[in-house]
Amino acid sequence: MRNEQLRQLDQPPLRDDEFYAARLYTGPMYLKYNAALRHKGMMNSDDAPASSKEHSEAQFQQLCMGNYYVSTLHAINSAVVKLGSEPLPTPVQTLHRSALSSAPSAPCALCTLRPVHRSV
Repeated sequence: MRNEQLRQLDQPPLRDDEFYAARLYTGPMYLKYNAALRHKGMMNSDDAPASSKEHSEAQFQQLCMGNYYVSTLHAINSAVVKLGSEPLPTPVQTLHRSALSSAPSAPCALCTLRPVHRSV
């Protein structure tokens, strides 16, 4: 279904590797991928204190064992760019986000989202 919608927008279809990478990111591998991204950003930051860099290094080594998941993160980025070209669903859906196990009493509508703009 999504690939048909992408074709209608003159976008290339989502490849298998992009689909599986995006699925892993939304599931069990989220912590590892984010640890790799945060560690890379922390190590390239001139403003980060040494203690933060040490903590980032320890967390990165514990979760990722030195693996930056470069190919997988590239596939995730590619999937996000492709799926970001789809228009928002109509009518606007409600998003419930909470740190608690229950939904908030007043839902927040996705009315402030703007289309993704990208340059080639």
